[in-house]
Amino acid sequence: MESSLTNGYWVGRKPPVRALAALNWQLRSPCYDTPVRTILHISDLHFPRVAPGICDALLELARTARPTLCVISGDLTQRGRESQYRLATDFLHQLPTPWLVVPGNHDVPLFDVYRRLFRPTERFTRLICPDLCPLFADDELLVVGANSTRALTGDWRGFWKNGTLSDPQLDQIRRQFASRPAQYKVLVVHHPLVNPWDNTARDCARGRNRILAILQDCGVNAVLSGHLHLAYARLAPSISTQRPPLCINAGTTTSTRLRDEPNSLNLITFNAGQIQVQVHRWNGAQFQPPSPA
Repeated sequence: MESSLTNGYWVGRKPPVRALAALNWQLRSPCYDTPVRTILHISDLHFPRVAPGICDALLELARTARPTLCVISGDLTQRGRESQYRLATDFLHQLPTPWLVVPGNHDVPLFDVYRRLFRPTERFTRLICPDLCPLFADDELLVVGANSTRALTGDWRGFWKNGTLSDPQLDQIRRQFASRPAQYKVLVVHHPLVNPWDNTARDCARGRNRILAILQDCGVNAVLSGHLHLAYARLAPSISTQRPPLCINAGTTTSTRLRDEPNSLNLITFNAGQIQVQVHRWNGAQFQPPSPA
């Protein structure tokens, strides 16, 4: 089945982006005897800058959808402060399903220079998750998280917010994906590996081709990310002879820091060799699924 994106529109003064409503992407020949797996993909929560009533609606959707796993791809807090982490922790413990979470650049303190340089993820590992490379696995689904945040990067235009994955991290990712068989392999990072505007590495994790080469060799099917506050999905550029992963980006799910599109979340279904993505957008009262085509 061909991938289809609907509801294209302009975002600010940037080049046109396709606003993702629904996508159906085939991984391989259909395997109809495999059980369905679902991921509720949320991102960029930015506690305490959340829209009124939106967290309660999100929790209600999670209870109704009953996903296999909830993935949070970073930026739980606005400035990485202790009080903000505690708000995020209270929210996470209300989720009715298992969850896997990675930090985002906003989870690293910005103005506390000592903590930023020498203890950037201490609050995250103490209050949210002690593991910066978490793993979820069942008989069909293998999900690995990785910390793409950095205290500083070499890009002067975004040294405080850009991210990457180091060679030791990629070695660990390779070992984790090789540790057990799985029908579907998914990586979770905060910084995207594709952007919604063109095929360049603009607004992507630094060294993305090096990262993608490893992921393709590992047979990764999908990469879940956030950071840009835009919902979109694109096939990664092919770096090796293996099939590239589908890169699925989530918009900001709960925060008031919007970028020309409403709050949203992704409901991702893995079934019969296909990945199906539905974007549920906030209408002020609930997260609304896309209209039937």
